[in-house]
Amino acid sequence: EAFSSVSASATSSASRTGKKCVQHRQKCEPHRQKVRAARAKWIIMKTYILLLVLCCGSLAAQDRAQINWLSWEELDSALVTKPKKTLVFFHADWCAYCKKIDRVVFTKPEVIQKLNTDYYAVRMDVETTDSIHFDGKTFTNIQALTQRNGVHDLALLLGTRPQKSFSLPVTLILNEDFTIEKRIFNYYTAALLLGFLAY
Repeated sequence: EAFSSVSASATSSASRTGKKCVQHRQKCEPHRQKVRAARAKWIIMKTYILLLVLCCGSLAAQDRAQINWLSWEELDSALVTKPKKTLVFFHADWCAYCKKIDRVVFTKPEVIQKLNTDYYAVRMDVETTDSIHFDGKTFTNIQALTQRNGVHDLALLLGTRPQKSFSLPVTLILNEDFTIEKRIFNYYTAALLLGFLAY
């Protein structure tokens, strides 16, 4: 009889304990759900942050990429060491189309890659008064001595069309031996330029 009494008491105590555990779990469940939701939000936020960092890094790398422009003297040495085709871009501060080519065409990743891989590239302000040493000769801007916006002799030599006055923009594509392959006297898109460079 004493054993039965103890057993009943133990059963009653276990029942009360079980009820308390159930009640405790019920009370704690909303808190657990909040914790799980917070963790899920944090994981999603970390994923977005990672993607944003990767995207910004990629854009920054593209922004940093640019054409490896050479000076005439650097080109002279490079052609001796390793002959390659050359692109020459003549421009001036007042030339609107020159600025557009600079801004729209020469910033395209595919144009930058093509020129840096297969070509040497030179850009020249046609109104510069600097003396340029190239191919064993010295070129100057004689026009600047007598007129405003005088065009440099080297630009006149390479970029003037027969029986026409010099005008911008002018882009030259030259072969490995520095003979002229193509001269472009107007604005062009990146797609057109890539077509010219493909040959």
